[in-house]
Amino acid sequence: MLIIHEPRITNGIKHARLSADIEVDGRHYALWYEVQEEFAQYLCAERSDAFLIGLLKYALVNGHDVMCEAPVTASLLRKIRESFLPSVINADRGRLRLIKLFAPEAAPIQVTNTGVGTGFSGGVDSLFTILSHKDQITHLVVNKCHIDSERATGEAGYFNALIVEGEKFAQEMKLPLIIGNTNYDGEALPGLSFCGTHGYANAFGAYALQKLFTRYYIGCGHAYEPFSLHNFATSDCAEYELLLGYVFTTENLNIVLDGPVDRLEKVRMLATQPLAERFLGVCCFGPTPQKRNCTGLCYKCMRTVLELLAVESLDNFKEVFDVQYVQTHKQEFCAELLRLWLRHDVFAKEVWPYRKNMQFGMRDWYGAGMIVLLKMIKKVLRGGATSHSFHPRG
Repeated sequence: MLIIHEPRITNGIKHARLSADIEVDGRHYALWYEVQEEFAQYLCAERSDAFLIGLLKYALVNGHDVMCEAPVTASLLRKIRESFLPSVINADRGRLRLIKLFAPEAAPIQVTNTGVGTGFSGGVDSLFTILSHKDQITHLVVNKCHIDSERATGEAGYFNALIVEGEKFAQEMKLPLIIGNTNYDGEALPGLSFCGTHGYANAFGAYALQKLFTRYYIGCGHAYEPFSLHNFATSDCAEYELLLGYVFTTENLNIVLDGPVDRLEKVRMLATQPLAERFLGVCCFGPTPQKRNCTGLCYKCMRTVLELLAVESLDNFKEVFDVQYVQTHKQEFCAELLRLWLRHDVFAKEVWPYRKNMQFGMRDWYGAGMIVLLKMIKKVLRGGATSHSFHPRG
């Protein structure tokens, strides 16, 4: 049994914290979400909504029934019981059991604010969503749970650097920035997977502030076509975000899954936006004093560089990527494209038809083939382990 005790709000120095005591697996701890003091009035302690959403996958994967002391919005509880749980159980039959939810039901909280929010991470999906709805969005949010802490080095430093970038970007957009600090990111739940829970984490933050938002945009990681609930316990929740958007929407708060379009369409759009050219940040390691991105040391940077090459727009992003590095290390980028294509990667499939735009020569392809072959041999010698990219130091 996973027990979510009644949420509470505590005020600190220049911040306010929404928290709930959690009992599970013989552990007792507080799960919390914290914002600046000027946004304290929007934290919602009257409902368990945020905490149920945040802990839902953890409970389901580990087979825990859930009991909430505080009420849950009735429509949210109904959708989880009648739509989400049966869908997941039927798709992953035999590996998951149908958990039970025990919670008092209540009508949506009464609010008068009409805020429209979205998260800022600096990534392709985030910037595409923000710039597509810049005339509607009233608040930007930097959540600590936006961070892929499984791969980011120095997580606290990464979060602080993201705040700095978010403040600059929000100032350019003339929008308030909410800084959502939390222990949801793995500190609270050991073994929490970023890819497996980022959709829940975003909704957790939105519902913590449900007295402010009537609509909250979450950038889609994939187009809708590859929708899948198979291998639910280990899969990236981007594969079924459409379902999460429906289930987590209530009368008061509409969770909008935005940007279910091809990745290259997003990149093409960003290549026309001066703000994106200055703020695009996809790096697993976070910003450096020299550049927003490492360019060629992490798989996210290498993938994004390939996408920018595919749409012939890399030079537009010279403020955030080391374009000269790309020109002098073409074989490594060519090898990364080849590796992803051989793995039938969804992003590689999209950029592969545009490989001529990347201007890789025969020598680059030959060198790339040798790098891939060498990596495959190393993988076998390591007993099957592999790295995220084909950088020569990887």
